Amino acid sequence: MAMKITNVAQQEATNLLREFVKEILRRAKLNEPDGSFDETYVNEMTEELQKRVGIMVMEELSAEALDTYTKMRYEQNAEPNALSKFLEANIKDFAQKREKVLEDFAVRILQTANTMKTAMA
Repeated sequence: MAMKITNVAQQEATNLLREFVKEILRRAKLNEPDGSFDETYVNEMTEELQKRVGIMVMEELSAEALDTYTKMRYEQNAEPNALSKFLEANIKDFAQKREKVLEDFAVRILQTANTMKTAMA
């Protein structure tokens, strides 16, 4: 059974990724005509993006740091910026590496959308 994340900072990070996903969908013109989004699709894409960031984190942290990070993710009374401070302190060039994951994800989605539109034209 998956543990439920109760950490406010973790939820805020998820919300930021959701907004990032929505912006990608807007740029790819994959939103509904009224500007809304299929929430199921947004949720699935957000989960995929979270997994990609998580893989990068797992690859970059030592075993000990990964254990600490995992405990912090589920700590209910964590300091708001504790997770990001921890990652920045334990992963060299964390911000740039996270940005690369986001950029690669966005490029893939935009290329796929363009390919689909071309094929349907």
